[in-house]
Amino acid sequence: MALTPEDVVKKEFTKPKGFGRSGYDEIQVDDFLDEIVVELRRLNAENEDLTGKLEDCRRSKGVPGRSEADTEKAAGAPSAAAAVPALTPVNGDDADKTQAVPSMKDVEAAKAAKTELERTQGELKTAQGQLKSTQDQLKTAQEQLTRTKAELDQAQTALAAAKKEQPTAAPASPNGTPVDQNTKTAGQPNDVAAVASTEGAAGVIALAQRVHDEHVREGETKRDKLISEAQAHHEKVIREANAKRDELVGSAHLKHDELISAAQSRHDELISTAQSRHDELLSTGQSKHDELVRTGTEKSEKMVREAEERKNTILGELNTEREKVSGHIEQLRSFEGDYRTKLRGYIEDHLTRLDQTATDDKPNPKE
Repeated sequence: MALTPEDVVKKEFTKPKGFGRSGYDEIQVDDFLDEIVVELRRLNAENEDLTGKLEDCRRSKGVPGRSEADTEKAAGAPSAAAAVPALTPVNGDDADKTQAVPSMKDVEAAKAAKTELERTQGELKTAQGQLKSTQDQLKTAQEQLTRTKAELDQAQTALAAAKKEQPTAAPASPNGTPVDQNTKTAGQPNDVAAVASTEGAAGVIALAQRVHDEHVREGETKRDKLISEAQAHHEKVIREANAKRDELVGSAHLKHDELISAAQSRHDELISTAQSRHDELLSTGQSKHDELVRTGTEKSEKMVREAEERKNTILGELNTEREKVSGHIEQLRSFEGDYRTKLRGYIEDHLTRLDQTATDDKPNPKE
């Protein structure tokens, strides 16, 4: 689909994502500029095609072409669309920071260039219409010339018929008057027959020759007039079209150079701004990195020291608790030993008493 000026004016770009990035999305801008370049190249190719057709029409009509200087100028002048360089995407780190942002001035300039090319195309079409009209007039003149030739052929045929019938005509008197004035030649027109009846074969021949000469002169005069008018109009249209084309080509070249200069300065400005921004962000990021590393190292060392102190404290508390528990265990062991000794003595004492009681209660056999 052809690109219109409204598409250029209403085109919107999305903002790039990421911290510290500004402008428009670079890929979208590059794609849109590529579309504009393609459209300009298409219009320039169409313009060259129309110019070639105009030259072919001019050569087919036998009109001399442009001078060699104009031809060399047209051949050596670079086309406005082909000379527009395609924007190269920025790779590497610069791709994150450099954004090809077209300003409103560039968009308006591109719109004006497109409008100028469309106007040139319209004028070339108008010139083609005028050339076609001239060709139609030439065709009409040729048709009239053909009709005139046909009429001349008819007159010549009538003249030949009159010459053939001349011997059979009535004899003329010494003063040229025919004997029988009521005699008519069969197959002749009414006016020729009337002349033949009054003046004879010589009058018919003279009348046919006069009609023939008048038709020839009239046809040649009209033909020359139409050809001259058509040639003058054709040369005028070609001259105006060439002047207009040269003017438009010059304006397009000037506009192209202006756009290229503005785009280059804008590109350099964006590159410089992006580079300074890159350096600033790199310096800020490096200082922030160093600060974070230093803070992290200090915090890590502090945490390690606190952990060591906490470990030593816990180990000391555990050793103290172990010593306390060991003391309690020793006390319990000594208590157990004493308890076992006392229990053993208590049991042995009771057993001894039981034995004695059993011995005392046993009857004596001697009694």
